[in-house]
Amino acid sequence: MTHDETIAARIAGLTPREREVLIGLVEGGTNKVIANKLGISPRTVELHRARVMKQLNANSLTELLQTALSAGVAPRASVDRGRR
Repeated sequence: MTHDETIAARIAGLTPREREVLIGLVEGGTNKVIANKLGISPRTVELHRARVMKQLNANSLTELLQTALSAGVAPRASVDRGRR
């Protein structure tokens, strides 16, 4: 199994909520912003984020984002993205 296949398998093993948190992080969201978007507490986001980092073997947020982006995890398309 190649490195890319290993990462893809690890991402596939994330729960749907963990994937949502990962996408929120890729979009640049803080724990508080992600929590508001998902209707959960910032502490719950922290817990999901810690599990995602452990599962993807990332030691920092930067490493997590590099891994996610290289595996094809991309921000969701948003209609109002250009209206900030």
